[in-house]
Order: sequence, then C-alpha cells, then structure tokens
Amino acid sequence: MKTGNLFLAAALVTVPCHASDPFACVDDSVVAAFLGNTFQGGQPTFSTEAPADFTKLALPEGFALVGSKVEGTGRTLVYRSEDEKGPAYHAAIDAMEDDGWWELGSPGQVGGGFQTQRLPSYSLLCREGQKLSLVITAWKRDGMTFVSYAEGTGGMRCDRPGIPAWVSRPGDRRMPDLYLPDGIDGGYPGASGGDSQQTSYIDVAALEDRQAMAAHLETQLREQGWQHRGSWATDDAIGSAWTRKLNAEGLAVANLLLMRRSDSTERLSINVAWNDGTSGDQLWGSPAGATGQRLMRVPMPEE
Repeated sequence: MKTGNLFLAAALVTVPCHASDPFACVDDSVVAAFLGNTFQGGQPTFSTEAPADFTKLALPEGFALVGSKVEGTGRTLVYRSEDEKGPAYHAAIDAMEDDGWWELGSPGQVGGGFQTQRLPSYSLLCREGQKLSLVITAWKRDGMTFVSYAEGTGGMRCDRPGIPAWVSRPGDRRMPDLYLPDGIDGGYPGASGGDSQQTSYIDVAALEDRQAMAAHLETQLREQGWQHRGSWATDDAIGSAWTRKLNAEGLAVANLLLMRRSDSTERLSINVAWNDGTSGDQLWGSPAGATGQRLMRVPMPEE
C-alpha cells in the first residue's frame, strides 16, 4: 500500500481520518522508525510492504516488518524487534553472515567499543557476486528497537573497487561491543587508534557502584569470547586485562578501565591491541596517569 509521501502503519485507524497533519493517522512506531534515518535526495515514498526485488534478507526470529522507504536510488526496509538495540543489531548481522555475507565495518563511528541505546549502530555487509552492499542500522527510540536494511549505492556498492577506508580499519573487527546498563547513559562515545590498537571511551555521571558497572561490562566481554587475565582496583579506579584469540590473526589484548575523572564524572574506556600471534607474551597495564597503575604479563592462550 503506497500513498506518495505518507507512510501508513500496518495497523491503521479504522475511522476516517481528515487531520491536517497526515501523520496523525499513522501509528507512532512507524513515525519513530524513520525519524533521524533518512536518505538525501529525492522525495521519499513509503509503503507497508517490501519491494519484490529488494535484496534477499536472512532475518532473525522475531523481526517484524514495519515497512519500506524509497528515496532517490536508495531503498530501505525497517523491522521492529522486541530485543534491546545491541542484541537486535548483532542478531541481524549474524543472520546475514550465516547466509554468506561478511561484515566490512562500521561507517561514521568506531566499530565496536562503547555504545548507547539512543545512538544508532551501523555496519556494512557484502557478499560474493553481490553488486549492492547492505547497511544494517539499529537504533532505539521511545522505548522501541528498530533495525533497518539499506541497499548500498554509489561508493558503498560491493562491486565497486576502492571500498571506503573505514571498512578496512583493523579495530573495527576486533573491538567488543559494550552497552551501558538500563538507566545509565553517557555522552557521545569517543575513539582513537591506529593500525594495531584501538581505544573507545565514554563519560558517564559518577557511579554509585563502580564494581557493579565493571561486572556488567565484564559479562559482555565473556559473552563475546574474551578471557579474563587479571584485575586491579584502587579507591578511584578498576582495571582488568583480557585476551581473545583471533581467527588466524594472532591475539587481541584488551585493557578495561573505569576511572573517576571528577566528583561528578566517571570515564569508562577500553583499549584493544593485537599482533600476528608470533610475539609471545604481551605486557599490558592500565593507561598512563591512572591512579594505582598496574602492569600485567598476559600469556598467549593455550591452543
């Protein structure tokens, strides 16, 4: 069902609607799905159905189609998920990877590291013989989680040489995803790094229980295949070291740090470095300037 510039929800009101604002007739979840997630160029056309020739998708269980949007040469499908943003985002990527796609990276932000529920997460995927890439975006708005699949155009086509630089940064594929607990939100996550290491950080309001926050983040590291190698703590900081074996690429070593910056601010940071697996043990410790700095020897994991 297409109505020009108006996107109708799957569940429309059953009474005639003649409001001057056309979105007054549309389910709020549909409006929320597309706010802040628009293409540039061309007048958008919305529909409750998916285009018949849209790229074939492998979808996780529980994803419900909200609708589609066509704007210029760009086409997007939006789905609703009952999961939180992080699990829904990773489920979408995992399902596509199980179907033969591979993830190239995350445009516009560091791939992995600290994430917030209110900021979108992005990933670009390609597949052998596939001309169009897919950009998967997950975001949460007004308590609802949405995942969109946009067909890549222009410089984001899989069959175009010279893929954008951000898809090949090593850190994008070695950094874990860390989500804050419900009720705690920070500013925009920051990032820095180079060819062999990446740092992600975020500032939050002073924590009443730093140890509980550390446990929350460490649980996510374990769930993503990281092995705990040691911890330290002072009155103002908690740190821990982690390793993860990379597929035929050696070892990744992570240092997680929670440190008080002021009476009102706490900084959460994680630094991940990697090698080719031939350099043996890694020396790893808290960043310079951390109160109570510790240095740990992190052994290569046994085969």
